[in-house]
Amino acid sequence: MKKGNHVFAIEGEWDNRLDQDLTIKSALDLLKEVCSIEYIFRKVNTVDSLIAYLESSTAASYKKYGVILIASHGSRNDIELSKNESISIEDLGDKCRGWFKGKMVHFSSCGALQNGKVIEKFKQITGTRMVSGYSKSVDFLESSLLDIALINSFYKNNSPVKTGKHLKRYYPELTKSLGFRIL
Repeated sequence: MKKGNHVFAIEGEWDNRLDQDLTIKSALDLLKEVCSIEYIFRKVNTVDSLIAYLESSTAASYKKYGVILIASHGSRNDIELSKNESISIEDLGDKCRGWFKGKMVHFSSCGALQNGKVIEKFKQITGTRMVSGYSKSVDFLESSLLDIALINSFYKNNSPVKTGKHLKRYYPELTKSLGFRIL
């Protein structure tokens, strides 16, 4: 396994029902078993817990985690961690200033990448090498499939440009229907 083939994944609550267990963990397990990509997985439902975990990801012991995956409900400018907790991507960038230097941040959230100016500012403020996500409402299973392909391709290609070209070449309908973007 190459150094750096690690994902730091943080997931918001998908449903208010306690008997529902929708999660991205299955996709992470597949990446680990098939592609030897290790991961840390944490659930959050508050902005404070999201920021605390993201700050933890900056520790030297987690340097090898080159992908930060934030999976939650989303909208044009926000990520929603639970029914009553959300944060704008702009505020998230301000709180995470300089934390993601050289890393990829992927928002596996509906519509999070609709506003390119906000995402460019987030990228600049946080030092992120690459930001990716969806500009449309997405189906959970379809976005999970593309998330798997994205993370695997990123580690194989080690280039945002090559990763984008690969996904658009091999998954053209999926990238289009989900409004997938890389900045």
